[in-house]
Amino acid sequence: MLLMPSGFAIAIPIDPAKADFESKLGEVSEDQQGCRTVKLSLGDRLNGELLEIKWSILNSTGHDLNLPRSTSSCGCIKGVPSGLAIENERTKSFGFQLVVPKEQGPSSKQLAFFDTAGICRIRLDIELNAVSPFLIQDTIPLDQEGRQLVSVPIRSQSKDHHLDRHDLSVEGMGVLGSRWIKDQEGDLSSVELDIDTIAMGSNSVSKVVFEFTSKDQGTVLSKVERSFWMKNRPFTKPKIVALGRKSNAWVGDFRLFVGEVNGPVTNMDVSNIKITNPGGAKVSSVPTIEVHAVDQKDMVAGLDCTIRLEDKSNELHPGAVVTLSFSLKGRDIQVKCLATR
Repeated sequence: MLLMPSGFAIAIPIDPAKADFESKLGEVSEDQQGCRTVKLSLGDRLNGELLEIKWSILNSTGHDLNLPRSTSSCGCIKGVPSGLAIENERTKSFGFQLVVPKEQGPSSKQLAFFDTAGICRIRLDIELNAVSPFLIQDTIPLDQEGRQLVSVPIRSQSKDHHLDRHDLSVEGMGVLGSRWIKDQEGDLSSVELDIDTIAMGSNSVSKVVFEFTSKDQGTVLSKVERSFWMKNRPFTKPKIVALGRKSNAWVGDFRLFVGEVNGPVTNMDVSNIKITNPGGAKVSSVPTIEVHAVDQKDMVAGLDCTIRLEDKSNELHPGAVVTLSFSLKGRDIQVKCLATR
């Protein structure tokens, strides 16, 4: 199979050893319905890339094939012949086009040919991983609360995907507007975002979608999803941690979002505890919070934590609400805990 990008000077090379693709149908296993499935992996491909594909099929089944009907899984596959007629021990070659989807991530496409009885006899399964021609950092950190302007650099990884040939729109919780600042070369730029962290609600992480639309055709070429990370807004999930009784202690697990923490943190003592239960329940010893080791990349997902409240006097009863106030790496944090049993 010959893959020819339409004018793209992309950074994803094509292996010359795989340029000519031929399917020998006699060597391809059949399913119970008699359909031979050929698999083709195209690897990483840029959003909107037009692939010119040539498929050569050698009929080594021992009999002639008459396949008058074809179907494809979507409109992104074009130019497929309506049918195939291949004599035994003969080769049939044809070409078709595949447009890489605008959504990021793995994608599967199918092309099938059917006989006169409507039974699938040949099927091509195409797999690829769609990537954006525009590079944007994975996470954008925010250092302050409230409304602010944030500059996000964008780079083109294809000489034929100049940024000045596309319009850009940005949507996401907390994004009030955007302005594209382009350079003269067209391959490096930045987008200035007007962000209000108050509009993000209680979340420290906001998903944002960058949508690139070609100016000449008006079609969406690529959609890139990224995250904004509010570093100085600690909060927990769940908001109220359920404590369960274990021996002479109350234990509960939660996830803590505290921004950037460098290196592992474990067995952090809590020095300030407030009992808000109306019944006046007391805890006889200082509780301990264990924070599992993480690295900076995992901070978007949060820190896994365990609370352990020693209650040797058995004065903390179900229904008691305990508020833990402590500091982690200079950030003040409060965790509400509810004794459930």
